[in-house]
Amino acid sequence: MGGTTKKPTYKNIGDYTEGLQIDYNPKTISYQSLLDTFWANHFPCRRAFSKQYMKAIYYHNATQKKLAERSLQKVQRTEKRRITTKILPVTDFYRAEDYHQKYMLRLDDKLMKLIGNKNFSSEQFTDSTLTARLNGYAGGHGTKESLLKQLENLGLSPNFMSNLKPALEE
Repeated sequence: MGGTTKKPTYKNIGDYTEGLQIDYNPKTISYQSLLDTFWANHFPCRRAFSKQYMKAIYYHNATQKKLAERSLQKVQRTEKRRITTKILPVTDFYRAEDYHQKYMLRLDDKLMKLIGNKNFSSEQFTDSTLTARLNGYAGGHGTKESLLKQLENLGLSPNFMSNLKPALEE
């Protein structure tokens, strides 16, 4: 995000910053809640050694900009050091190459075998709520119980759910 290089890749990222794009339903979670989660899980004072790893919040409109700036100011009041996270307008967003998508999930052979039968296209694999939740879990975020509870709401088949439980065992 945020660069000018045409069709950047991981090996030729140019002046882009690695980032993620979140599609969310404001009826389910507010932009402010996303900001609060970001700041609670982010160390805002470490300077990036390159633009590729710069810390930033990108906004789509004036309301998001205002909320992001206010959230930064609120965090700055509790930090002794200067916050280096930037607040910037959204520009072109390019997806990372397939091998970078859902990286932690791809390292989990049991889970990949389980979902492999779903025949996801590359974009479906990247955009799937199921693979996002499994990737987080594979990366050490959340408990088996919280994952199963989240997945119950996805309308997955009882057969899939019963096969999932053993795949989550260590």
